[in-house]
Amino acid sequence: MLRAAQLSGLAYYSPTTHLALHTRYGPWFALRAVAVFDCEGPDPADSVFDQITCPYPELEQQAGEAMQRLEGLGGLANWQAHWRDWAALRGIGGKHTDSRYCYCADQLEYHYTKAKAVLARAVNALHQEQQQQQQQQDQQIDNHAAPCGLSLQTG
Repeated sequence: MLRAAQLSGLAYYSPTTHLALHTRYGPWFALRAVAVFDCEGPDPADSVFDQITCPYPELEQQAGEAMQRLEGLGGLANWQAHWRDWAALRGIGGKHTDSRYCYCADQLEYHYTKAKAVLARAVNALHQEQQQQQQQQDQQIDNHAAPCGLSLQTG
């Protein structure tokens, strides 16, 4: 998927970090599918296949140092045990990215651990937020109805 992102012109593939880096979103986007069509494509000599360069040139040196440390911890074979270090590596690649594109803590933890407890926590937090919003909306309706002498209480 990472190489497909680079070949398509979507993002730069960093062989150092094994991350795809987008010019706007940095490493904070997901690749989920590739569509393959049985048809003639563009000529590889066309500019659509121009080499994409790293949008953050200083990344490779900083990330290279972090990768050496991670390799010492077991590298990709032991990545789940050191998922916070891998997430920090993504942070190196994303430090030039607008913070609104960065993954939240739950997204990062789930991405690297696939822990169902993280999903449950996120779903519960969303459910509570939705309940609070509904209660606020109900309160606003009650507040607007009261001056008119209307009672919206049921039961």
